[in-house]
Amino acid sequence: MKTRPKQKYILVLTISILFSTISCSKFLDVQPIDRVTQKDLLKDRKGFYTLLNGIYSDLNEKSLYGQNLTMGMIDVMAQYYHAEIQNHPFLPFMSYSYSDAAYLNKAEEIWTKGYDLIANINLLIEQSDVMREELTETHYHIIKGEGLALRAFLHFDLLRLYGSKISSDTNEDAIVYNNDTDREAKVFSTNKETIDQVIKDLNDARQLLESYDPVLTLGPLNFEGEQNNYLNYRQYRLNYFAVCALLARIHLWNEEVDLAKQYALEVIEKGQQSEDPFFPFVTSEEVNNQVGYPDLIFSKEVLFGLYNTSRTNLFNELFNSSLTSTQRLTFSGTYSSGRVPLLYPNQNDYRSSHWATQVVDNENRLYFNKFSEVSDSQGLSNGYRYMIPLIRISEMYLILAETASSVSEAVNYLNILNLNRGMPDIDVDSFEEIREFITLEYYKEFIGEGQLFFYFKRLQFPNITSAIRPEIDNISMDPKNYIFPLPISETSQRN
Repeated sequence: MKTRPKQKYILVLTISILFSTISCSKFLDVQPIDRVTQKDLLKDRKGFYTLLNGIYSDLNEKSLYGQNLTMGMIDVMAQYYHAEIQNHPFLPFMSYSYSDAAYLNKAEEIWTKGYDLIANINLLIEQSDVMREELTETHYHIIKGEGLALRAFLHFDLLRLYGSKISSDTNEDAIVYNNDTDREAKVFSTNKETIDQVIKDLNDARQLLESYDPVLTLGPLNFEGEQNNYLNYRQYRLNYFAVCALLARIHLWNEEVDLAKQYALEVIEKGQQSEDPFFPFVTSEEVNNQVGYPDLIFSKEVLFGLYNTSRTNLFNELFNSSLTSTQRLTFSGTYSSGRVPLLYPNQNDYRSSHWATQVVDNENRLYFNKFSEVSDSQGLSNGYRYMIPLIRISEMYLILAETASSVSEAVNYLNILNLNRGMPDIDVDSFEEIREFITLEYYKEFIGEGQLFFYFKRLQFPNITSAIRPEIDNISMDPKNYIFPLPISETSQRN
């Protein structure tokens, strides 16, 4: 029997100072502290939100969505960037060399940080039931609903990373599903057990949020509240729409196409009602803003994202044109040759604005600028200046296209997305062509957001386009390339 080693669940987190009469940036900033006892912290509503906000803040760590599982390692594994250069820090991740020390270190830090956060989430969920009366019904439903959604979100990404393809190995041990505060060792769950528990947590979260989440009636509320900010800034929380979108993503992973379609439709029908959409498509004017604050994140479309005040630092560490070729993550070729024109043959495509060139040391350097610094002294970009998207509404259109019962139905959803990317309608006649178009859209929509590798894994692509010579080369993908190694701290104690 496989078990997870015992852990001491000591609450170590970053505490948010997200309370009343403060601005958006202060609302979402955090200050670190070392240790907080359960008794002292969870004695009132403020303490619960302090813990919840600390969990959201810690998702920003580089070990998780502040780099590894968004714009860093996982996108290198999807073969976006040409990092096959001697001494490049991301070189091992291009070749799936899972025995390499770099991979082993990543496996350890992702697993450890993920389960540390899950332990804090379990404490939040458990104590919310104990303190339900003190929290009041609205805040109880929000806190517990978001807690359950966060637990499911983290477990699902751990499963997508460390587990095998769900349909082929449903009874194979995958990861630990930790859903209590018991310090006893945990038995590993199978793929099926894990996905079933993820879906249960999300269904429970959806039920808790559907009558209490203000996003359903007031939208994202990306401004400070009159009395407090507990229920504002819903794009930075796993809100009702994000929970439904996550259910669509997970049911598609689980090959339950009807349910995936159902939840994707709900997000679009409720979130983009024509008279006053809560999550409208970005406009050309917003993307191409010439005053210094273009919205390259397409922020209004984001259902759930993180507020990361270190985002510019991440850009400077990974993508800045001042970095040399042995440091920078970038496409092969130039703006006019190589991968850029391959992905964006039509320059009207809004997403082509994610790439730019700059002359540095007499060299015209191509760089990825989606997360670059937004120069905005007026605060007009506060809604996206520090945003790292994790779930966006365009994914729902791609899910609807993939689960469509006819080619014409799929084309309809893809053309809606195309129209809102500055592109002409497509005209295709087969599901094979639909698949090719969806794949191209995943490349363009989710760069820097960590979804492409998991798209390849879900469909078990036998070959994927080479990052080095994308015009002519593919790399062969062994099924084992899609399964991240369990950390040594786990494997050494499994027997």
